[in-house]
Amino acid sequence: MKPSQLRKIDFRGFLLRDFDNGIYEAVNKSTVYNLLSEQKTHSPILIVKTFKDYTKAMVLEATHRICSVLQRKRDKDAENFEFKTYVYEIGDDFDTGFDNSAPLVPNSSQKTDITRFPPNLLSLIHQTFGREFNKSLAQFSRFQQAVVLKSILSRYVSDEQKEQVLLELHNNNATPILDLYKKCFHEGIVAAEFSNDHTEKSPYFSFFMPPKTGDVFLQQMDVLPTANKTHFLILKACLISDSMTADLISSYVGQNIDANQLRTKLNEIIHNDDDDLEFEGTDKTAETTRKPTGRKGAPKDGFKVVEATSVSVIPENSVVQCIEKVKLEHIDKLKEKSCSIIVVNPFTDSNWFQMVLTKFTGGIRFGVLGGSAAVAIGPHIKPGAEIRAANIKMLLIKMMSKEETTGRKLDVTLFQLA
Repeated sequence: MKPSQLRKIDFRGFLLRDFDNGIYEAVNKSTVYNLLSEQKTHSPILIVKTFKDYTKAMVLEATHRICSVLQRKRDKDAENFEFKTYVYEIGDDFDTGFDNSAPLVPNSSQKTDITRFPPNLLSLIHQTFGREFNKSLAQFSRFQQAVVLKSILSRYVSDEQKEQVLLELHNNNATPILDLYKKCFHEGIVAAEFSNDHTEKSPYFSFFMPPKTGDVFLQQMDVLPTANKTHFLILKACLISDSMTADLISSYVGQNIDANQLRTKLNEIIHNDDDDLEFEGTDKTAETTRKPTGRKGAPKDGFKVVEATSVSVIPENSVVQCIEKVKLEHIDKLKEKSCSIIVVNPFTDSNWFQMVLTKFTGGIRFGVLGGSAAVAIGPHIKPGAEIRAANIKMLLIKMMSKEETTGRKLDVTLFQLA
C-alpha cells in the first residue's frame, strides 16, 4: 500500500485508548516514511468488511501515525513508497464496529465504545493485543468491563468446563474457579493479577452467575460493597438460590439492608442456617447432602451407561434414554417399572407428547443436551425451568432429585434403549 491510498479511505480507530495529544505531537515530528515503513516501525493493521472494498477501514495498529499522515498536506515525493500493511476481513461484524468507533481526527468528540462490538471483533482485538487490551478496559466502568469480558470468556471457557467449575464451587471447592482465573491471567485473558480479597475478579465472577443474579449484579456492580469477599459470596449464594440472591442485591441497592446484613443473609443461603429459608434449588447445581461414602470422605460416583436391546432387561426404577421418541409399546412397560425417561431430539407430534404425559407420573423437565433438545419425565425428575448441559451425566445431575445426586456424583445406571 502507498500513503496516497490511505487518503481515499474513511478511517475509524482509537480502539484501545482515546486520542493522546502527546503521542500525536511526537509522531508529527517524524517523516511519513518513518511512520509507516516496516523498516522503521511496526506495520499498520487494518480491519475491513471485505477485501474487495477499502472505502472504509478500522485501524487496529498505528492509529496516531495514520491520523498524523491524513492531517498533512499531500507531498508526492515524500509519499512515493510502498509499505507493508496487515488487513483483516471480518464481514458483517464490521459495520457495528465501525459505527461505534471514533473518527481518525485529532481531539474527536466521538469516543470508541468497544462494549458494543460484536464478539468476533472483540476476540480479534484481544488476540492481537492480549493483556494490553484488558488493561485498556480500565477506562470503562466495571459493568462495561464485565460485558466485554463475558464475550471473551465465552470463547475461551467451554460449557462443560464452566459447569464443572460451578459444581465444584457449589460443593465448597473454590480451587477450580480460582485456578481458572490464574490461567486466564497468565494467558492474557484478564488483566488484573490474583489477590485474596477477589475485588479484581468481579467482572470475571459475573460470567459464571445464573440469569437473575447475573443481570442485577452487572447493573449494580459498581455500588455493591466489596469488603469481606462480598462479590464472591454473591457468586456462591446464587448457585444455591438465584432468585433469593438477586432479591438480596435489590434490597441492598434499595437501602433496605446494609452491607453487613447483606453478607449475613448471603451466608445464610450458602450454609442454609435459617430454617425459614425456602430453597428452590438451581438450574446449575443440584441441592446436595454430603455423605462420606468413598475414599477420604468423597461421595462415590456410581454412574454408568448400559445399552438395552429391549425393555425386558431394564430393571425397575431405572432411568432410560431414547432418541426422538419412546415406542408406544414400550410406554406402558416402562411405567409399570416406575422408570423415568429422557428423550433426546423428542418427536414433536403433540399426540405422542400427550400420550407420554398421561402415562407417566412425576416431574417433567425440558433441557438442551449439547445442541439438541431434550425432555425428561418420571419419578426421578425434579420439575423446574429449562436447563443446559454439555453431556448426559451433567444433564441428569441437574434434572434428578437429590437422592440420586451428590454434587457432580451420580449413583445411577442410565439405560440407552435402542
